[in-house]
Amino acid sequence: MVVALCATVVSDEQARGELADVLGTDPVSAAAFAARLLADPHPLVAAGAGAWVRPARETTRIRQWRAELPAAVDTGDIPSQEEIDRWAAERTFGLIERFPIDVSKDVVCLLATALAARVSWEVPFEVVDAAALGPSRWPAGLRRVLRPPPGDPRHRQYLAHTDRAGTVGVHLTGARGGLLVGSVIAADAAAPASDVLAAAEEIVTAEARRAGSVTRLSLYDLPLGDGPVWSISEQRADTTAPDGREEQVICVLPAWSARTSLDLGHD
Repeated sequence: MVVALCATVVSDEQARGELADVLGTDPVSAAAFAARLLADPHPLVAAGAGAWVRPARETTRIRQWRAELPAAVDTGDIPSQEEIDRWAAERTFGLIERFPIDVSKDVVCLLATALAARVSWEVPFEVVDAAALGPSRWPAGLRRVLRPPPGDPRHRQYLAHTDRAGTVGVHLTGARGGLLVGSVIAADAAAPASDVLAAAEEIVTAEARRAGSVTRLSLYDLPLGDGPVWSISEQRADTTAPDGREEQVICVLPAWSARTSLDLGHD
């Protein structure tokens, strides 16, 4: 969002074209989308934005740009550390208690956006032994993992093919309040993270718009045995399927966290 909100200050056509590539749309549309998100966030999503400048460093163009920002964007002088920490906590449901940088006197312009979601499952996972993860590197470092309740249709689980990340495993379930939460893992461990994220965005967006819209791969078309991130086996069972064949996908999810720090300084 911070790039989208700043995009309208750029007047050079080449720079605007580069920003459009980064944002995936023209800067004006991106800024309008960010403004709508800030003005009317989902009840389970906290959102905030700020553009603070030392008065002595504010130019006419910056003053004009800040005056045109959505009303939901906080502006003014650079906040104190206590003020900016409180700002971060208030706009993330308290999930981020401290602003990620130290605000010193050397900071003359500070731009920030925040997005956070608080999730409580409609249908909770079961907590099971980490051995349920099967052939993977995770069990060695974990004792317990999460598994959807067997047979509950509100936990959607399947394999699918994507252009960016190849074959992927998918788990989708709802959170109270209307959020759809998706987990996607690529069969190819060497698949770039950016491609897996792009595939996940495509799948979750499609499923949020219309459940079941993503084409599922049949397990009968995949090889039996252990793969890098899943295991496929067959067994005899009573079934009501017309062709006598029934498929079942069970996802097991390790608890995980991710942290990324970006150096936005360029010479």
